[in-house]
Amino acid sequence: MVSKNNHHKEEHWSKPEANKIKVNVDGAIFQSTGSYGVGIVARDSNGQLIEASTILRVGNVQSTTVEAFGIKEALSWIKGKQWSNVVVEARFLVSSSSF
Repeated sequence: MVSKNNHHKEEHWSKPEANKIKVNVDGAIFQSTGSYGVGIVARDSNGQLIEASTILRVGNVQSTTVEAFGIKEALSWIKGKQWSNVVVEARFLVSSSSF
């Protein structure tokens, strides 16, 4: 039974300030397949997609490892693009799903 007083917090993406790029990093652990992945998305201050990337690796890792891997990969990606004025936002999920 779900209580009527149960409030769910919804997360909404927000645009970066003018002349900035916002890079969102999201990672997941897929326990059923023994793999983990990271998605990286860059948007401009109008919310328009600039570029995106995904990385999938095989291995049984802890969530902190995926977090560190995702942030490291995002920072390397930003450096490779030679972007400046970048805001990085990260969120990670543990899942038992398989794709």
